[in-house]
Amino acid sequence: MNTVQEFALSKIVKDARQKELRKQQSVGKHTVDLAVRVSGHFEVKADEQYTPTAHVPIKTALALFVRYSGITAPHALKLLERAMALAVILGEQGETMLKDFADLDKYEEQVAAMFQNLPKAKRSGKVLTTGLIVEELAIEQATGSETLTAAQAA
Repeated sequence: MNTVQEFALSKIVKDARQKELRKQQSVGKHTVDLAVRVSGHFEVKADEQYTPTAHVPIKTALALFVRYSGITAPHALKLLERAMALAVILGEQGETMLKDFADLDKYEEQVAAMFQNLPKAKRSGKVLTTGLIVEELAIEQATGSETLTAAQAA
């Protein structure tokens, strides 16, 4: 298998349904015997510059924040721990619950503006896989031959 074939296979396996399908699996060992044929094409776009928001090295950023806090570092650490604990407790519902804070919009705008000042980072170009076709093949145990059994799936 060459690198193009491996990459195409990795792109169809790692799709948006992966998390949904994981929830449907029971705990334990599962046996799989499946043959697939992947055909078609994919397009690799050029690398691009972006403003990192979700990919900021958080531990390093927080350590630097505390260091830059100087004499107020102990207080900054307590506030930071309090904010992180609340964020963990609230989980995904936190964003909607925090809308109840009257002045939160002002701080969100300040944080958004701060992100725009971060240095740009480079990320790999997008890969468009709309041209890939996946077909499931039946495996004949007795003869070892493969025959097409499933219609095309994208």
